[in-house]
Amino acid sequence: MPHALCDMQRTVVATNDAEGGSTSRSTLQCAGANWFVTTPLWSLYMAKRVATRARWTKPLLTELRRHSKARTPVAKIAKQMKRTEGALRQQALKLGIGLGHQR
Repeated sequence: MPHALCDMQRTVVATNDAEGGSTSRSTLQCAGANWFVTTPLWSLYMAKRVATRARWTKPLLTELRRHSKARTPVAKIAKQMKRTEGALRQQALKLGIGLGHQR
């Protein structure tokens, strides 16, 4: 963390590598502290990744209903369907079915 009273300086360093390409690095430095942060400039402008969610298809919903009737433990269902326990419970709530062996 930068100290509140120090002067922040940002420097940009451009270098050429052996293959003829160039890279730029941005460095934040604080005059009175022993720290610095080096980040590539291109990373500041990159698009951020967004998690994609797996859709609930009809066969998956049928399987969830089947597990509900069989009273399969939620942890076992989660491993088999590769979904979190919270996702399974939320979907069961939407469908109006109970989930787990101790409901």
